[in-house]
Amino acid sequence: MTLFSAGIDVGTMMVKVVVLADGKDVVGIRMAKTGPDVNTIARGLIAEILKERGIDPGTQVHIVSTGAGRKNIANAIDSKTEFVAFARGARAVDQNAHMVVDIGGQGLRVMELDDMGVMANFATNDKCSSGTGCFLDAMAFGLPVVATAAGGIPEAVEDGVTGRVVAASDAEALAGAIASYADDPALARQHGMAGRRRVEAQFGLDRMIDRYHRLYLAQLARAGGTVVPRAIAG
Repeated sequence: MTLFSAGIDVGTMMVKVVVLADGKDVVGIRMAKTGPDVNTIARGLIAEILKERGIDPGTQVHIVSTGAGRKNIANAIDSKTEFVAFARGARAVDQNAHMVVDIGGQGLRVMELDDMGVMANFATNDKCSSGTGCFLDAMAFGLPVVATAAGGIPEAVEDGVTGRVVAASDAEALAGAIASYADDPALARQHGMAGRRRVEAQFGLDRMIDRYHRLYLAQLARAGGTVVPRAIAG
């Protein structure tokens, strides 16, 4: 019996889907513009692929999601960061791959893989505040981050502790900061591990929920409202 699986990449501009048979043979590839309901878009793309190949649309398809909107895909059996997906995809194509280049709608990202296929170095030219999440992923991997003081970056990266933060548009300072880690691997490891600890302590899901909860309560109190407890099914 053939086992079908689908990889869904939810990007800022496009939703990409690939369906595989038995984890190796490509059944079909589709993409569409990202919209408000990426889950419906992705499911529609999978249905198109199955229909084109004459496969029963009711066939079970196991889903793994990645990309900026990966958490919006319902019933996915797994969800991977873009870094993990890039690394595994590159090694699936070529076992000797050591460099991955992603040209996306929000910027350019370059990843260097070690001998085990794990991200060892990372660089990006993201110019929007959404790049902050990208840097948090890199920090979670234990990598020191070199970034410019733009958007929410300074909140995520502690200069001299988890990485280096330089002035925006200062190419010389940026290059110097990157070179400092290349010249001192021990410092790179120290800052990388400090970054990982910071992500775990300050930017985890529980911490985020707590902060939103406190913010809502503060705004409600300021408006003179009251909180009415209610049960949430789920």
